[in-house]
Amino acid sequence: RLINALQKGDKIEMNVVLRGYKLPNGAVDYSAVMKVPSADRINGLVKSGEYQQTLVILSAGIQVALENLNLSKPMSADQIVYLADAIIDSSAEDNLGVEDVILFLQKLVRGETDKLFSRLDSSVFLKEFERYRQDRHIECLRIREEQHVQFKGMGIGRNIPSVEKEDNIDPKTFFE
Repeated sequence: RLINALQKGDKIEMNVVLRGYKLPNGAVDYSAVMKVPSADRINGLVKSGEYQQTLVILSAGIQVALENLNLSKPMSADQIVYLADAIIDSSAEDNLGVEDVILFLQKLVRGETDKLFSRLDSSVFLKEFERYRQDRHIECLRIREEQHVQFKGMGIGRNIPSVEKEDNIDPKTFFE
């Protein structure tokens, strides 16, 4: 739904869709972001032959965000395309989704990152985006640990009988 809203330029629908990836206070709900299927993430889209469409969507998202920042030295169209391509290239590292990029862009526009002063170039953008990715990774590890503790408490993975076969048993008749 998010990609469809981005393609249509429907900002209201985009915000409605993104609301599903946020906590009530507006912070990113990383557990909801992690539920996006791999095929719908950037690397999955590129593998399915949608590189150009993904590049256009990310470039457009970055362009809109930069317009809302009112920078005195904005990035050129070529720099934006280069930046979108760099995001695509690194997306497989942590299975980034388009949702991750758009949520980060919202944080950027809202001033929830370091001060940008009057300029924003690819290196500054990527450093700030790396912070988002680190926060996402830490939260992912916390969620996995929490799930592990819950599964352990439920007894999942315990008391599983092991089956051993003797060396002299014929493998064809083992289960008989």
